[in-house]
Amino acid sequence: QNPQTTGKRHIWSRIHSTKKSKSIKDGPLDLWHDVALPVTRALLYLHQQHVALGGTLNMHSIVLAYNKGSKSSRPPKVLLRDFSRAIHASTVSEYFSDVFALLSDDVFQLGQLFTELERFQPLLSVDTRNDMGDLIGRCCDLNPLDRPSVRGVHERLTEILRYEMVWA
Repeated sequence: QNPQTTGKRHIWSRIHSTKKSKSIKDGPLDLWHDVALPVTRALLYLHQQHVALGGTLNMHSIVLAYNKGSKSSRPPKVLLRDFSRAIHASTVSEYFSDVFALLSDDVFQLGQLFTELERFQPLLSVDTRNDMGDLIGRCCDLNPLDRPSVRGVHERLTEILRYEMVWA
């Protein structure tokens, strides 16, 4: 364990705590800026390294790490865990479609994660809720060829959250 962190808590337990109280011991948690955006960035990095998570991205695979003795209002660090089924593209196959399917599955799971986050912390404006619903729908499209790339998801999520900040 990193000596700089006092502990780690699964995002699932933190979300339930946040839902019960807007300001808990560790401070309020913005699920979109403090969780969704960092998870999307992490997944984008993994995909740039040609690594697919292989079906392990879910609410229980995200851990929040808090800085030791920190009294600041900085959000916790978001860590992904459970790389047990992560696959490097070079080990899959020579066929692009197999690699594409794995990467597309990660996008599908990212859409499911956004659905869970939206359930616990809905976006404020109607426009951003509609935009997020559209993004989630595209991520969870039954046809993997119609899903956006993680880069596309990251860019769109950033736009949506920027608009949300303006109107919040």
